[in-house]
Amino acid sequence: MREVSLVVVVVILGACLAFLAGCGGGGGEATLTSISIEPNGATVEVTHTQQFVSTAHYDDGSTDEVSATWTVTGSLGAIGNDGLFTAGAVAGSGSVQATYEGQTASVPVTVIAGPLASITVEPSSVTLDVGETQQFTATGYDQYGNEPISPTWSVEGGIGDIDANGLFEATAAGTGQVVAAVGGIEGRANVTAAVPPGLGRIAFTSNRDGIPEIYVMNSDGTNQVNLTHNPVYGGWSPSWSPDGSKIAFVSSRLVEDPPGVGWLDIYVMNSDGSNQTNLTNNSIGDGDPCWSPDGSKIAFYSDREGFPYLRIYVMNSDGSNQTKLTNNPADDMGPSWSPDGSKMAFFSNRDGNYEIYVMNSDGTNQVNLTNNPFDDEEPSWSPDGSKIAFTSNRDGGWKILVMNSDGSNQTNLSNNGVGGDDPCWSPDGSKIAFTSEGDGLPYLHIYVMNSDGTNQTYLTNNPANDYAPSWSPF
Repeated sequence: MREVSLVVVVVILGACLAFLAGCGGGGGEATLTSISIEPNGATVEVTHTQQFVSTAHYDDGSTDEVSATWTVTGSLGAIGNDGLFTAGAVAGSGSVQATYEGQTASVPVTVIAGPLASITVEPSSVTLDVGETQQFTATGYDQYGNEPISPTWSVEGGIGDIDANGLFEATAAGTGQVVAAVGGIEGRANVTAAVPPGLGRIAFTSNRDGIPEIYVMNSDGTNQVNLTHNPVYGGWSPSWSPDGSKIAFVSSRLVEDPPGVGWLDIYVMNSDGSNQTNLTNNSIGDGDPCWSPDGSKIAFYSDREGFPYLRIYVMNSDGSNQTKLTNNPADDMGPSWSPDGSKMAFFSNRDGNYEIYVMNSDGTNQVNLTNNPFDDEEPSWSPDGSKIAFTSNRDGGWKILVMNSDGSNQTNLSNNGVGGDDPCWSPDGSKIAFTSEGDGLPYLHIYVMNSDGTNQTYLTNNPANDYAPSWSPF
């Protein structure tokens, strides 16, 4: 009987030991050591969702997916009890946290902007002098106002250049826009480029090398440089293109019999003297080139219909489409475009003496402005279009006069004894360059004066003739 009881005790003890082993070797339940979150980080577009899952980790190596308490830092959005994160409408970075039975885990979350909806360029409007720079910034926005990308830069209007970082440099006077673009989305800023007072260069004709050549100098007379370098036929009557990149001029390089006698043609070259090209290519006399304000055309005179009469013609800036504008039994010369391109001033002897006329740029409505018994020649329109400077011998000797663009208020600017001709306005309209033998000098020289005739100062002083100045646009 005792033996049976002993067997029963042994069986009971074995069962208990087996139970204790199954319950952790007699130590109780497994202990929670940490929790984790999957995925361990996320990038989510604004207003989009991301599912997160929390997992418990125990000291016996076991794991279990658990229902944690979820929170979001950084005002990124909201997260539900099921771990579903919904990004807000503002891009940014922060974290998602899970808490379970005293254990906490967090993972980084970045909310990014959505598809590009608009671009803003700052500053939105700016006025610069030619040669100045402006840093532009561009910000791309999605529909919620976030900043997703950096755009590509460009310039419209031919007024300057811009680099990949948005640094703009004004290179030509005028108005245009800076454009920031990504795909079909654009942002724009308005830019006005102006010519600062005193800036610019003056092209002129000089025979200091034995024949007429085109020279260029700074507006203060420094740095005088020969551009044409043609020792046989040279060049004269320079005229700057509106963008400052080219100079039209006259030369006699098409030689006819007898040798050494050439006909006058209109040429064009780059402003550094390179790429000298004949535009008219005729065995005739062409002269006085003048660019249209938009640079698309060049006006000039020609005797191609037979000497002795000269007529005003116009052609495209590449020499094509040469078209006659005037057709009178008289000489019409010295065309000068109005700044808006709608009219052209010129001088003509159709009334017996030379007078300043104005006509529409297509040759219609030709009107005498000066109506004076003396000779009035070489008109030059002011940059603002309000005045015309010209040359006249009405006061004894050749003088520079100025009048309103309708012919009224004709005023002598050279009444201090310094005569002159070939007037040419500075780009800002504050000064007039001209040719004169003033101060008793034996040669023609380039002078400059204020637009009211004061402060007449010579820029060249060589034992040669310097004449026919043309002021660059910047």
